[in-house]
Amino acid sequence: MPDRLQSEDSPTVEDVSDPGDADSAESDAEGGGPDDSGETGDGACCAELGGPCNVVTQCGCPDGQRCVLDLTEGTEPIEKCVLSGSLRHGDPCSPDEDDCEPGVQCLADLWGASCYAFCYENGDCPDGRRCEYPVSGVAGYEVCDPADSVECDAFTASACGLAEACTLLFGPRPDRSCAPPGWWVRRMCEAAGTLLPGDDCSTEPCVPGSGCYDLGDGRRACYRYCDLLGRPLHACDDLAGTVCTDALHDGNVGVCAAGGP
Repeated sequence: MPDRLQSEDSPTVEDVSDPGDADSAESDAEGGGPDDSGETGDGACCAELGGPCNVVTQCGCPDGQRCVLDLTEGTEPIEKCVLSGSLRHGDPCSPDEDDCEPGVQCLADLWGASCYAFCYENGDCPDGRRCEYPVSGVAGYEVCDPADSVECDAFTASACGLAEACTLLFGPRPDRSCAPPGWWVRRMCEAAGTLLPGDDCSTEPCVPGSGCYDLGDGRRACYRYCDLLGRPLHACDDLAGTVCTDALHDGNVGVCAAGGP
């Protein structure tokens, strides 16, 4: 299995209290496993933290209300239902009022406070954002990256500085009870090196357009990035014996790995 896993200093969204005052009766979530709607086989809402609702799927709350995290200081985080607002992911907000729309909550961050959409996978995020930020102190749920964040390009290293390369990091998502296992993928700028595809990269970085990974053979080597969508500019045709594989679980960017003619 690939070993490029999440580092301990990965970014988090800071906890804030939410003043919502609408209470809901807890649902009995025992029964079959959850489906895509967040409900279990017997129709109950599956909640990661034991509350009455799910902040990603938004099951469990009455009409006009939304599911958010109760992050009151001194208590364990839990889901609860509050009145729905209209602010979208990325909009500035006030944690004391939290007027965000369903699936979104006002959370403090490094820049003040913004509405953040909850997610299990990238597909839960609006406008092509990625599901990659854990909420500090909360298990099972993540939030989408900030609306104004800019990802670097694995092929061109755009958004990176001079002498830097765009690298893909990936790893298994945190344990959750109400959604199947998955992978997070994050792009970040790192120092560029001179090692070529196939070179051992245990102590030095690879050339731009490549990344250093152990893909299961116990050896860290440089692998060139390729386009899983089939665009020829970033194919593996000139690397004999390789094919473009989704070894990084990204869906768009893969690596040229053994397996070709």
